Amino acid sequence: MDELRAAVGFSLWVAAASTALSLATGVFFAVRGSRVLWQVPLAMPHLTMAVVVLHLLAPSGLFARLLYSLGVIAAPGEFPDLVQDRWGAGIILVYWIKETPFFALLARTVLARLSGDYDAVAATLGAGPWQRFRYVTAPLLLPALGPAAVLVFGFVFASFDVAFLLGRTYPAMLSVVAQRYFATDRETALAISAGQGLFSAALAAVYVRWRRPA
Repeated sequence: MDELRAAVGFSLWVAAASTALSLATGVFFAVRGSRVLWQVPLAMPHLTMAVVVLHLLAPSGLFARLLYSLGVIAAPGEFPDLVQDRWGAGIILVYWIKETPFFALLARTVLARLSGDYDAVAATLGAGPWQRFRYVTAPLLLPALGPAAVLVFGFVFASFDVAFLLGRTYPAMLSVVAQRYFATDRETALAISAGQGLFSAALAAVYVRWRRPA
């Protein structure tokens, strides 16, 4: 039970952190009008991005060897644990990179469809950049980005491939724990999968309710 509780908490943490970071970064890029790094993450599958992150950030990866060759660290093993770490930094990084373009493109689409330059009107009334974002841009984006965040949260929570490659044995994502139980305790594995299915159904209901016109 301790492993299952840890898996649920870890999965919620990874899903929440990934969703929040990608949402904030995507909105930032959309408001700034930047498209510099959008194409590469969109074209790469999640598993491919996970392999790239593993080769770059593992203790024996490219960055560790580069810092060792420059004399910044005494050995590659001194490189910070950014993959297979207790906080899931590598997993979060992959989903941060992959989901940011999704939010950015959605936000840009919403902003492009708005009639009238609300931001300019607010600026002429003396509102600063933060006030314009908080009271004008954010409320306009929320009806579209809120339901999208629910979908991304559910997707990351139930993910397996990236978590299996970049995660550690404990704590592990709930899907990885279910896969591990499947070989030794199939009933527990099926119960975990059923719980994930019910959670996904609940998130789908939230999404439908949010998207329903008032």
